[in-house]
Amino acid sequence: WLHEMRAASGDWLFAHAAFRAWIRNHPVGSLGEGERAVVRVAYPDRYWEEVQKASVYDTFEPRLFHALVREESNFNRQIVSFAGARGLSQLMPTTATQTARWMGRSITMTELFEPQKNLDIGGRYLHQVHKELSGSPYLALAGYNAGPGRVRQWKGEWGNVPTDEYVERIPFRETRGYVKRVMGTWQTYRWYMDDGQPFPDLSKFNHQAMP
Repeated sequence: WLHEMRAASGDWLFAHAAFRAWIRNHPVGSLGEGERAVVRVAYPDRYWEEVQKASVYDTFEPRLFHALVREESNFNRQIVSFAGARGLSQLMPTTATQTARWMGRSITMTELFEPQKNLDIGGRYLHQVHKELSGSPYLALAGYNAGPGRVRQWKGEWGNVPTDEYVERIPFRETRGYVKRVMGTWQTYRWYMDDGQPFPDLSKFNHQAMP
C-alpha cells in the first residue's frame, strides 16, 4: 500500500526503488498467495510497448531486453551513470552514435533521454552483440556490459566451457553480477507473465541475483 500511495502521488521512480529495496529482504516464496501481485510491483511492465517496438526486428526475445532495461536504469529515462551512460538502456555516447549510424540515422545526446529513441538504439546494439556472439543471451549480456571484444577474448582463452562455468569465470565482478541479475530478471518476468517457453534452471549460478 505504501508503494501505491507513493506511485499515486506521481513519484513512481522513488516508489519502485523503495519497493525493490524492501523485497530484497522478503523472498518471493515467503509472500503467500499474493506473491504474483507483489512481484508485479517489483517487476513492472513499464515501457513494455516501447521495448516491443524496439525489438521487433531483432533475434532475441523482447523480454530479455526489457529485463536489461530494468537492471540498467530502473526504468528512469533521465538517468546518467558516473561513466556517462544515458537513458533507459544506458548507452554510452560513442556507442549510441555508432549504432545510430548503422541504422542510417543520427542521435543527439539529449535525444537519448527520449524513451523510444533510446530503446531503438539500445535494442539494435543488443541485436548486433547478440548476433556477433553466436546468439547466446549470456554472452550477449556480457558483451553489452563489458564489450563484445572482451567476450570473444575470454571465449578464445577458455574454449567451449559450459555456460554456467563461463559466467563464473568472467574476471570482472560487475559484468559477472550483471549477467546474473539480468538473466534472473528475465526468468522472473517469464514466470509471472507466463511469457515464452519454459526457462532453463539458473539456480546453480544465479544465487547472487537480487530483486
